[in-house]
Amino acid sequence: MGVKFYNFKLTEDYAKVRQLFWWPFFLIIVALFFEIVGGHVSLWPAFLKFIIILAIYRSFYITLRELFYTFWSFNFFVTLYCIIGLFQSLFVFKSAAIFYLYLTTLPFLGLQIYVLTSPIYYPRVRWWEYDFRYRYDLKVKVRFSGKEYDGRLTDLRRSAGCVILFDQFDAGHIIELEVVGKIMNFNLKAEIVSKREYTVGRGLTYGVKFHFDNPSMRKDFAHFTRYWKTESLLRSKMKFREIREVSAPPSQKASL
Repeated sequence: MGVKFYNFKLTEDYAKVRQLFWWPFFLIIVALFFEIVGGHVSLWPAFLKFIIILAIYRSFYITLRELFYTFWSFNFFVTLYCIIGLFQSLFVFKSAAIFYLYLTTLPFLGLQIYVLTSPIYYPRVRWWEYDFRYRYDLKVKVRFSGKEYDGRLTDLRRSAGCVILFDQFDAGHIIELEVVGKIMNFNLKAEIVSKREYTVGRGLTYGVKFHFDNPSMRKDFAHFTRYWKTESLLRSKMKFREIREVSAPPSQKASL
């Protein structure tokens, strides 16, 4: 599985995240140094702690470099470690310097989360939901170069989306998407900026950035976003209602 970016701005944003990635590690190591100097941790336990932190952070970086989904697990545990360090610095070590060092790591970790929570980097693909009635996705018609392809829009966030297709598209292709809604159809324009291939038989996952050539297109996209959220909510309610009906005793099924 590989991910490549073709939009310069997206490539630039991703490069900045990778450059800032090591700042939390640096601040954590400086905080560990202050713990040693302050006599809060002895030398050998601190050295062992340093080796463990280095090994974890190296693996953390690999998940970012390759855009593995385990990145989020590492991010959670590193953030949790820094939060625990905050409380230790206040109530155990009583050190303002260590407190501010751990506090400074949080904006860097938060910036990583903000930039990467996009369908272009980490699309939400719910493979476990095999019943298409309950999947949070929509059928779309993709048009390119006079041809039409069937696909599914599986994610929509921050003016970006994720389209699954079984057809190959090249970098930077501008595609047109048509979504047939219950009340009206939506026509959108997007640029392919990333591509993932998970396993054979599941289709190609394209990260797309929507284009707005005029205010009318932006307004239509806002309407579509509301439609997307409404459909997702309705499917979720329908699924849990059916679960309650199946699991309810026979005497209660009539009332449901």
